[in-house]
Amino acid sequence: MVSVIIPTFGRPEYLSDAVRSVTDQTYRPIELIVVDDNSELAVQLDPIEGVLLKIVRHVRNLGPGAARNSGMAHASGQYVTFLDDDDRLHPDRIRVGVDDIGEAFMHSVSSNRSQRAFEGDMRNTLQHGELPSVTQVLFRRSDLLQFDSTLRVSEDIEWWIRMTDRAVFSRSAMIGLMIRQHDSIRPGVDHRVRARCRTAVLERHYRHLDRRGRSFHLLRAASAELVAGRRLVAARYASMSWLARPSLLAAKIVANLFRRPGRAE
Repeated sequence: MVSVIIPTFGRPEYLSDAVRSVTDQTYRPIELIVVDDNSELAVQLDPIEGVLLKIVRHVRNLGPGAARNSGMAHASGQYVTFLDDDDRLHPDRIRVGVDDIGEAFMHSVSSNRSQRAFEGDMRNTLQHGELPSVTQVLFRRSDLLQFDSTLRVSEDIEWWIRMTDRAVFSRSAMIGLMIRQHDSIRPGVDHRVRARCRTAVLERHYRHLDRRGRSFHLLRAASAELVAGRRLVAARYASMSWLARPSLLAAKIVANLFRRPGRAE
């Protein structure tokens, strides 16, 4: 059995397409777990042979990490994959993943946003901060770790850092995930929350990252702090990123911070 976990909050116009992309899979059996993170959505699904539907409801909004944790707590499949409520799976995605995962910990396919997908032993790559954010991944349930439910954003990045020692992928050459492009953002997230979460990830894992990884996460924190209006903190993180590994982006952030008003790019 493969468990597909869809956390959802406030996007009913997209959820039905995500659910349909799971029920239309050519693989059986499937366990579809929809985690309603306190948006009171009505999920309607007629009985489908080989598809077990579970609805998990939160009495208050707990965020994406907690929603994924709830889904994992209710999952019984040998394999697990996550699907955002605004995206869709290719009909053969799960069948190909189960067929091709072999002895690897994870199976990766590309998305319509990028042909990039991880293959082989990617533990050094993840330590550099190059995260598989544009691929679709099937996991062995026994290998999954819990998400940090205190993080409203960057919970997936923090989770991947802790999953680094299991980052051995098999890969199939297919576009298995259709990512929907739209302007809506995750509800309840403001610039200060984003900066706080990125800083928390940086501080938690800084000692365990190599220079390239440190530079990457310092830049993410600097960008978020700059948008949140904390210019001095942004300057400190950007300068630290430059010292860890010089980059054009770090230099540009520092330069723009010290431009006179009206002259910024």
